[in-house]
This record gives sequence, structure tokens and C-alpha cells, in this order.
Amino acid sequence: MLSGVSFPFPDHDWFIEQVRREQAGLRVFVRSLGMRAEAVDDVAQEAFVVAFEKLQTFERDTNFGAWVRTIARFLVGKELRREDRRQRVLAEHVAEILAGDEVPVPDDAAAKAEALKRCLAELPERGRRLVQQRYF
Repeated sequence: MLSGVSFPFPDHDWFIEQVRREQAGLRVFVRSLGMRAEAVDDVAQEAFVVAFEKLQTFERDTNFGAWVRTIARFLVGKELRREDRRQRVLAEHVAEILAGDEVPVPDDAAAKAEALKRCLAELPERGRRLVQQRYF
């Protein structure tokens, strides 16, 4: 995953080994925090990138897995807040449309409604009732 990259950290093999050891567990951890399945790999990868960028602050005699999971927890929180904001903006936009004086109606909606009424009128009574019960 990180081969061919030059590291300022003297023991780059150690970091690569930590990534290999922790990557599967980190993905499970990220998913368990409520991250969408399609975003898990991106968040896990970003956690390793941040860990690499902050590697000089890591105390080598401590638990690397716990450290990178802490980084991932902050990243998941940030991403979930971002998604929540997007959903709120979308919901507000929909509410504005629904609360408006006029709901936008396509120009041909009236013509389609009239054609539907004509079609319903041509159906036998039983068929018309079934359609009305199902769709109206």
C-alpha cells in the first residue's frame, strides 16, 4: 500500500507493518461507528494518512492501533456532521418548496390529468374502482 514512498521516519518498515496489521480492524471499527459502507475505505485510508503525517508525535511504546482508531473516530465524527449538514440543507430546501404558495407544476400536468380522467371513465366500473383504490 505504501511501498515506494520515502518516509522521514527512520523505520518506515515499522509503519508499513502497522498499517498491514491494523487495516482490516480499522475498517470494521469505522463501520461500527455508523459510517456508510461505501465510505469506510476512504475514512480508513484517511486515518492512515493522518497517522503518517503525525507519526513524529506517536510514542513508539504505545498502542498504534488505539492511536489510529482515535484518529479514525474524529474523522468519522467530522464526516457524519458533514453528511448531517447536507441532509439538513436538502430537507430545508424541500420544506421551502412545499411551504411555498405554489408548488411547481409541469405545464402539461393539467392535460395529463384530464387524459387520465377520460381513460378512467372508459374503464368498466370494477376496473375503475380498482385503479382508484390503488392510486387515489
